[in-house]
Amino acid sequence: MNEPLIINKQDGSTDAERYLSGLCSRSFLSLWSYPGVYRNQGTQGSGDGKEVCDLLIVFGNDVIIFSDKDCHFPTSGELDLDWSRWFRRAVMKSADQLWGAERWLRQNPGRIFVDRRCTQPIPVALPESDKLRVHRVVVAHDASRRCRELLGGSGSLVIFPALSGRAHVAGPFPFPVGGDIYEAWGNGLRDRTGYSKTVLPFAVGDLDPSKGFVHIFDDTGLNVVLLELDTASDFVAYLLDREQYIRSGRLIMASGEDDLLAHYLTEVDGFSWRSFLIPDDPQAQVIIPEGHWEQLQKDSAWIARKRADEASYIWDEIIERFNSCILDGSSAAYPIVDFTSQELAVRAMAREPRLHRRILSSALEDFMRNRHADAIIARVVCPISPWSPYYIFLAVQPDAEEDYQHYRAKRWAIAQAYLIEAKRKFHDAKEVVVLATEMPGWSKWASEDLIYRGNEPLRANEEESAQKYIKYIEEQGILSRIRDRFEAEVLEYPSA
Repeated sequence: MNEPLIINKQDGSTDAERYLSGLCSRSFLSLWSYPGVYRNQGTQGSGDGKEVCDLLIVFGNDVIIFSDKDCHFPTSGELDLDWSRWFRRAVMKSADQLWGAERWLRQNPGRIFVDRRCTQPIPVALPESDKLRVHRVVVAHDASRRCRELLGGSGSLVIFPALSGRAHVAGPFPFPVGGDIYEAWGNGLRDRTGYSKTVLPFAVGDLDPSKGFVHIFDDTGLNVVLLELDTASDFVAYLLDREQYIRSGRLIMASGEDDLLAHYLTEVDGFSWRSFLIPDDPQAQVIIPEGHWEQLQKDSAWIARKRADEASYIWDEIIERFNSCILDGSSAAYPIVDFTSQELAVRAMAREPRLHRRILSSALEDFMRNRHADAIIARVVCPISPWSPYYIFLAVQPDAEEDYQHYRAKRWAIAQAYLIEAKRKFHDAKEVVVLATEMPGWSKWASEDLIYRGNEPLRANEEESAQKYIKYIEEQGILSRIRDRFEAEVLEYPSA
């Protein structure tokens, strides 16, 4: 018997932290997003926990550490001094926290808690240190407000990869005054504000090339990126590509995070590159101008893509229903499988990027419109990519006068039988996910079960326990149709 695991997460201690938590819960969903995690200073439960970071995302081998600083941008009249003070407090101090948090996670993965008293360990296991892939994110508030006041535009901080370490606050700027790059930004700053120092405010680069890369997001950049790349796979892929691009030496300047994102999402033949375009000429370098994001949002193909994506959020809603029940201990699967097994199942679904979710939602909606007279109906969706699972959508009709508990137990066993048979038939299946439910109108209930199997071989007792329902399915002639496949051709950027 697997006991329910009830998790009481923190909400964040400031408005900014609560806003960050809400954004990340929307993108990463609640099972993998933990605001305000702590390390125990003494014994477990002693109540003297110290905060490790403002928000921790644990999604498989990817761990994202957030440090959120809501520091007021001063207005002393000395812009270089105001910028330096704000940058030290909001960015450098946060980066130090991130590097320290990473050390602790690598050295003490079992000593991370969701409460200050350190009584409740984080339920999602951290990967082993050699598999851990850390992404460090500073969220620095209020500079974009000041930047908009002085310069207009979106207020997003300019990205200058050549800026490094103390050059952010003490100069000199790594390009000569009067050079083309300085002309593009520094002269514009002087024209609008009268500022003429070589310390460049509202510009960020690589904080310390000798350490793990730190992503710096202002208010504008954070909103744009997390609202656009709102799945774990999409956001992590962006962080990886962004780090590589900024450290490649090929990017000279991006006028803001929003314009950098637009460059990343450039459409080509119906699909986006989902990568940063690097010129073939090894000597060529890239400048990303202001207004690229604004222009992209007006593009007809872009608008059509956003419209097409609306249906994909059905997939998110299903995942979050399972997540909520797992976290509050009400999951119907708890007597049968533990937290870790359930997390693996929903993570397989959550690993799908937005485009895949559009395809899967379409397949599921089409399946649920099925009006066959059979008591058991199933559909197979083959892997959309090499790392996607086989999905089996399964609907089981309750018998007349059947009580709810008996029906759920029966449906779970039938779903298990389908999973076992799928593992037998699809020899290339690295993972199989069975999503079981009932068709609309079949009963007064509305319930779902999720069963998952990875690469591990089937156990003898699993096959024995499923034999009864495998025979039942074979008698109905349905198992023979498990080879039926849903196929669709989908463009990320459909015709407008």
